[in-house]
Amino acid sequence: MRRIPVTSLLFVWAVAAFAAAPKKAPVKPAAKAVAPPAETDEQKIAKRAARLWSLQPVGHPEVPTNQTASTNPIDAFIAEKWKGKSLRPVGKAD
Repeated sequence: MRRIPVTSLLFVWAVAAFAAAPKKAPVKPAAKAVAPPAETDEQKIAKRAARLWSLQPVGHPEVPTNQTASTNPIDAFIAEKWKGKSLRPVGKAD
């Protein structure tokens, strides 16, 4: 008696199972929804400019006066913030 290899039996079983499976109609892909028009590059840049500080127009704020004895305008802004918080600078270091 001749033995049939197991792989051959599995192949025969798979073919029989596939042939016995009910036939289904092919599924048609759903119709794609119409996409809204794409944003232009100018619109994208305008949206980013509204969010990013680096793309904002440069402003020139008024330098506070009579806040400090220093001539540096940055010191005047710092002194104004300190005055709003009731803070005073410490004296010179040794």
